[in-house]
Amino acid sequence: MDFIFPSLESLKLVGLHLEKDPMPALKKLQRLEDVILDSCCFSGEKMRISEQGFGRLRKLVFYFDGLDELQIDDEAMPSLMELKLRTRGRQMKLMIPDRLRAVLDPPYIKSCIPECIDAKKM
Repeated sequence: MDFIFPSLESLKLVGLHLEKDPMPALKKLQRLEDVILDSCCFSGEKMRISEQGFGRLRKLVFYFDGLDELQIDDEAMPSLMELKLRTRGRQMKLMIPDRLRAVLDPPYIKSCIPECIDAKKM
């Protein structure tokens, strides 16, 4: 994917059914600044954004069905300014570094398990 769209800066995917975590593939798009995954269904259990991921990303929006857990490593997304997360049907376990709590949009926190948002100090 990184050689097909090396200059891609914005990506919006709508209505996808994902069986595997898309983050390892998406992080290869090193120029991404905005990622929106809207009305997507995830049949896996966990998504993880690793420390080496998304150096230029400024906006991340997830509207998901079926996402049980999202883990964002401490050094991931150093340029992030906007984070919106929402799941439908069940609460999501969210593990994020303290520095990202300030950019997490409060209305979207309601779809996450409150004790898990504060449980992991990264």
